[in-house]
Amino acid sequence: LERVATLRGLAAVNPEAIVIFNLIKPGDSAQQAANSSYGSKMLTRMAALAHGPMHIGKAVTLEGDVAFNDVVIVYYPGPEYFADLMGSSFFLGIVGDKQLGDTLVVPTAPILSRL
Repeated sequence: LERVATLRGLAAVNPEAIVIFNLIKPGDSAQQAANSSYGSKMLTRMAALAHGPMHIGKAVTLEGDVAFNDVVIVYYPGPEYFADLMGSSFFLGIVGDKQLGDTLVVPTAPILSRL
């Protein structure tokens, strides 16, 4: 609940966008298959609601020794939308399939006037 409150607080910074950086290690074949189910359901929703991946590619370590295989940068139409999504029956019904070996997810609220 604290994370959701923090997300909702980001609406004061930028109510129009939130970007999620997913740094991913793929896991084993069973995890990849389960994650594929989650991913296809999320991509279907994103396509229907006109938001989603902005970039999908290989991750490159710039400093330190943490190594991830892939990065997926996803746009959502605001922190309120994302907080509502996380609590929705749709998301709660599919999130159990998200089983990658190791994932770091970082939400950001871009300040569009400064881009």
